[in-house]
Amino acid sequence: MDIHDILVIDDSRLQRQHAMDLCRQLGIASVREAPDGERGLTLMRVQMPDLLLLDLEMPKQDGVQVMQEMARAGLSAPVIITSGKDYLLISTVELMGRELGLPVLGCLQKPLQLPALLDLMHRVWTPAERPDDAPLAADEVRVALEKGQIIPYYQPKVNLADGRVKGAEMLARWQHPDLGLIPPSRFIPVIEDNGWPPS
Repeated sequence: MDIHDILVIDDSRLQRQHAMDLCRQLGIASVREAPDGERGLTLMRVQMPDLLLLDLEMPKQDGVQVMQEMARAGLSAPVIITSGKDYLLISTVELMGRELGLPVLGCLQKPLQLPALLDLMHRVWTPAERPDDAPLAADEVRVALEKGQIIPYYQPKVNLADGRVKGAEMLARWQHPDLGLIPPSRFIPVIEDNGWPPS
């Protein structure tokens, strides 16, 4: 797909401007910005970007909370996670984003470097299937429930200040035999509409 619009969510004005400058150097026509996760989610609901550059540590809503809300609301823009934190921590958050069903392209340490950013952006530019966010057919979901394919996933809650796990959140995931891990936005509405028991 082509990238015409990028949204940069970062509470640091300096880092945000640097990221926007790099995007413009790559010829991106529209580069929007948000100083926190709350504002970023509002902008996404108005117009879904072709690519999201998402900082981890922000006031109001941090990067993890933004990804959780994106998954709940079905906001599926390709994501590049950015942070000044240790690479091990941000790569853990990258995996969490993928487990939420989001198309996370990778993570970059700040300050961003043009070659590394370009490398991850090529994953969007090259032909690849983007996940379909449409709810699946009721018959498929019913069979998945009967076969026990919808299973609990425990997502760690990470304290971004020290990198320690402070708890866990249980989320439902559909382990589809052909499509892999399917996010709840594609099957929970079907279960609720049909009044099926969660078990």
